[in-house]
Amino acid sequence: MTAAADVVPLRAMESSQRQREINILVNVIQPDPFLQPAFIADSTTLLDLTQFSVDRVCYLIVNYLREPVHLDLSQPIWQVVDNLKRQFPGWPDRTAIDH
Repeated sequence: MTAAADVVPLRAMESSQRQREINILVNVIQPDPFLQPAFIADSTTLLDLTQFSVDRVCYLIVNYLREPVHLDLSQPIWQVVDNLKRQFPGWPDRTAIDH
């Protein structure tokens, strides 16, 4: 198998992982599937997905992680995911809940 052939499965796996991470955050702040968006653009923020205040969204995320977290919720979701992964290595597979 060539290196070029290896790239496609890797990209598909990365895309699937990113989708999973975004879905976790969406479920945390908006657990009702009927109120969840059918499409999330690259520029979508977590605040775009809910009617909750910034404080409420932060509370929900901290409650999920069970640890303080520092996030800029005005950033696109993919950047929030990257920040969470930096602050919590192993997230989403390992969280404070697992300890």
